[in-house]
Amino acid sequence: MANRSARTPEKEREFLDALAAGLSVTKSSDALEDEAYHRAVEGIEKPVGWYQGKPGGTVTEYSDTLLIFLLKGRRPEKFAESRRVHMTGQMKHEHSRNYDLSKLSDDDLNTVERILASSVHDKDEK
Repeated sequence: MANRSARTPEKEREFLDALAAGLSVTKSSDALEDEAYHRAVEGIEKPVGWYQGKPGGTVTEYSDTLLIFLLKGRRPEKFAESRRVHMTGQMKHEHSRNYDLSKLSDDDLNTVERILASSVHDKDEK
């Protein structure tokens, strides 16, 4: 049976691609949230009725579901389902990873550097 956890150049490339895609998704989140707001609060025009193959008029439809998600996300203390967790004792969590980047090509290292710089820049803007 093949060792699925073995590090290979292909897996390292997939990791870097996934990291880059994650940052792209992060940057597009604002646009997605704007669209959700538009559909929930401002609504979208949909055609209703037809006359001689042409729309007869429009109606504005709103998304209650998107509105609920927006409220839960923006004001969780008021709108999210409440969950109480009572813990006693102590909890310790340590997490660190060491990546051997010495096997990456110069192009791959430049990509990692660009991604990390972009990530730091994105955090500084918030």
